[in-house]
Amino acid sequence: MRFIIVRHFLVSFAWMVLATSLCTLFQFYSAYDFFWPIICAIMSVSGFVFSVVFAIYQFKLKQNLRLTIILAGVLAIYLIVLFYGFIHVKIDWQAISEGKLQLRLWQQWLKSELSFWLAFLVPFIMSFVIYTFKSKQNSST
Repeated sequence: MRFIIVRHFLVSFAWMVLATSLCTLFQFYSAYDFFWPIICAIMSVSGFVFSVVFAIYQFKLKQNLRLTIILAGVLAIYLIVLFYGFIHVKIDWQAISEGKLQLRLWQQWLKSELSFWLAFLVPFIMSFVIYTFKSKQNSST
C-alpha cells in the first residue's frame, strides 16, 4: 500500500523537480536574474505539496501509475510554458496605463496569478473524471 503511494509521489515529484529546474533556469538567465531563489522556493514547495496530495488522491481513487505520469507531465509542461511566456512576452505597461492599449487575453492569462495556482487543480479534476467514467463502465457491465 505505501509502496504504491510512494511510486505515485516519486513520479509526480520528479515532474515537478524538472519543471522547477527549468523555470529557475529561465529566471536565472532572464534580465531579472536575482529573483531565481524566490521562484525556486515557490515552485519547490508547491510542487512538493502537490506531489504528496496527488499521490494520496491517486491511491484513494485506485488510479494506475501511467495516469499519474501523464497528468503530472501535462502539469509540468504547462508550468514551463506559462513561466517561459511570463518572462518573454513583453508588455508596454506605460501604454496600458495611459489607456492607449489593453492587455490581450493571452497577456492577461500569462500575467495572472490564477493561471499558476489553478493549474494544480487540473490533474485532480481529470483524475476524478477518468475515475467516474471507469466506475460507470464497470457498473454497466
